[in-house]
Amino acid sequence: MTDIRNATPSDIPALCALMRQYYAHDHARATNALQTLLREARGAAWLLSADGADIGYAVIVWSYSLEYGGIEAVLDELYLRSEARGSGLGRELMQHVTQAAREAGAVVLRLETERDNESARTFYTRLGFATLDRVLLMLPL
Repeated sequence: MTDIRNATPSDIPALCALMRQYYAHDHARATNALQTLLREARGAAWLLSADGADIGYAVIVWSYSLEYGGIEAVLDELYLRSEARGSGLGRELMQHVTQAAREAGAVVLRLETERDNESARTFYTRLGFATLDRVLLMLPL
């Protein structure tokens, strides 16, 4: 049995445990960012559980786009443990996230992935995402 639940600040340890499996990063910075995100409603996070074990999560952040005409949901992270991949749970989690974004008034759901991550691009394309002819630029502040 699977369960997708809205994450709260009390879920930060569980989210960080999954994040450590996803990639190596500055956990103190991620913990602080999660606290701000969840406490100040700058986005939303969900934990995916199966048989009582946390097996994945998704995080969106809110933005605003004049070009697209309103609130933009940005999928900041999506992770499923390797044993959960290919089971349809990623699709289920993304359907949940997409519906939650719509209900929050978002007009578009945007994400980014590494250029060489073919499996992620295939997954998102199957869900209806399209590649934009844009160049992503960033300035660390």
